[in-house]
Amino acid sequence: MMYTILPLLLTILQTAAAFTFQNNNAARTSNLSALNMVPRFSKTTQKWEPTSEKDTEGGYDLMGSLIRQGPMPFIKRVQDPDLYDQMVLKYMAGDGVDRLEAQGNIDAFLANPNDWIVQKNAEKRGAAKYDYAKANTNTGQLIKTTIWAMIVFGYVGRIIYVFWTTKGELVADNLQVMDQVIQ
Repeated sequence: MMYTILPLLLTILQTAAAFTFQNNNAARTSNLSALNMVPRFSKTTQKWEPTSEKDTEGGYDLMGSLIRQGPMPFIKRVQDPDLYDQMVLKYMAGDGVDRLEAQGNIDAFLANPNDWIVQKNAEKRGAAKYDYAKANTNTGQLIKTTIWAMIVFGYVGRIIYVFWTTKGELVADNLQVMDQVIQ
């Protein structure tokens, strides 16, 4: 019993710790008055470059991407962090938003481009703006999701373990019994 509860508690604590990020941008800067405040595209390096330290502050880490939008943005971020950063900087420059909002939108796009585009088109037609930066960050829901995931992975792990230790004999025996029942 103790060995079952301990991993559960550790996972819950890790999940709760993932949400202690600080938002360094107290106010949204959706209307940037000066063009030098947004990232710029450098023709020499062919990359988007931050023009101030505010362009690199206020975002969230890998776990933030995983929690908000699932494994796809997390995997893309791990595979090519430079491309991810370029996407975020380009979104910041194009829409004049802070890093937190840009990351939320890029993560949502990487998770499901079609739904993200539908949401953005609805916003252009007057629908309420969806805050992707704060999506899926309800602590209660995260704890429930973590518990559910642990149960599912526990069952899948048990199936793999049994299959591995019996070298598939248990599965073969069950398939033979099913064949006999069917005939």
